Amino acid sequence: VDTFREWGPEMGAVTSEVHARKGKDDPERENALNLLGLPLRAFFMDRDIRFFPAGCAFMVPRYLFPEGPFEGDYFLGGEDAQLGFRIQDGKRQVVAARGAKVFHGEGDKPFRLPGWRKEYFLFRNRYLTLLTFYHGDTLLKLTPLLAVDCFFNLLRGLFLSPEKLVGTAAAVAWIFFHPGWLRRKRMEIQD
Repeated sequence: VDTFREWGPEMGAVTSEVHARKGKDDPERENALNLLGLPLRAFFMDRDIRFFPAGCAFMVPRYLFPEGPFEGDYFLGGEDAQLGFRIQDGKRQVVAARGAKVFHGEGDKPFRLPGWRKEYFLFRNRYLTLLTFYHGDTLLKLTPLLAVDCFFNLLRGLFLSPEKLVGTAAAVAWIFFHPGWLRRKRMEIQD
């Protein structure tokens, strides 16, 4: 609440530091996205700025998202990045509240789904966000890079993990067979 008061009306969301229950803590990890929608650590002029809120702990003003902050089309991964794009499109900031910490169990995330389903949702949701938020000229320029990313995910799955192969292939098939859904979603977001 203090962070909302400090930042005022340009605040889109306030998030907390997320610490892993096990492993090395890095509270500022993955605070932005690269061109392929993969999380990375970026350096902003203000160290409290984030591109997207941590999906497990954040607050948004109710008037910004009266229907709720998450889209019903997303499940298990990527919904925090998609929310970050929506907040950025609204010309607002995502800020980390100093001193607010959440401890997240890394192993709790898959919700007991088969491994290929987890891979499916993570890949599909990442591409849905890129395909709906990026402008047409940006997508055209990124098409070769997206194709290489897709190819290497499939190749990595072929050699390292059948679950990754099946999940990625299923996600690509879903995207390929739902052009009408993607077009409608792009029109909603791009206007």
